[in-house]
Amino acid sequence: MIKRILSRAVDEEEWPVWRLPLMLSVCFVLAGGIFYGFYFGPGLSFWRGLDYSPSSKTYAVKLEIGGTLFAVPANYTRNAASRRNGQHADITLHAVLPKLAGYQLSTKEQFLRIDDDSPLVIISITGVTRDLPIERRFESLYAPYVELKTSDITDDLQAYQFGDDTPYRGKDLFRAMLAGTRLERAEAPMFMCETADKRGAICETRFDLGRSAEVSYLFKRRHLSDWQSIDAKVKDLIKSFRSAARIVN
Repeated sequence: MIKRILSRAVDEEEWPVWRLPLMLSVCFVLAGGIFYGFYFGPGLSFWRGLDYSPSSKTYAVKLEIGGTLFAVPANYTRNAASRRNGQHADITLHAVLPKLAGYQLSTKEQFLRIDDDSPLVIISITGVTRDLPIERRFESLYAPYVELKTSDITDDLQAYQFGDDTPYRGKDLFRAMLAGTRLERAEAPMFMCETADKRGAICETRFDLGRSAEVSYLFKRRHLSDWQSIDAKVKDLIKSFRSAARIVN
């Protein structure tokens, strides 16, 4: 029947009947493969290099983020996308305490820990233009929602709690209260932390690199008492990446 219908428009010599079922079979197989790959295979993030994929290699990756140059050892990168030389809108790095060491096969289990005592520190560098200094950020973004300010200072940190009806519900804010110059006090870090009753609670803070890039990093709240050492090491690490960019060709 198919042959009779097709023969009205195409000569039999030009249209072997077996081609149609073959084409349908090929289309069916391709559609099945696409369906299987979409639901069971690696997703779009895999092909974009965004999935977790650490490297133990130490060659330098040359990056530019927000106009700032870096040379980052590959074993500090968390995914393949961050190991591509050139310009990036942002990259994600990782290291483990106490020395902020990069990924190694001998320490790979430390990079997978999610418990309260996990030594993992996740560092992000983002190209961003930020006009609010830390002091104004506190007054504008956080102070209006503070419900309780603790009366004591522990580990050189002043704690603030937020109400349940605020955008920061389930968070605590810790502001460093350091002695020093007015500028040093104004630039003292703030840590936004998940409340201590949450399992695996994390803390996050950020600092600017000039006016075109920003660094943020995460670590477990259990390590908050050691914040001064962690903050200094993260800043030294970023400084070393910037310094290395002047040497790597």
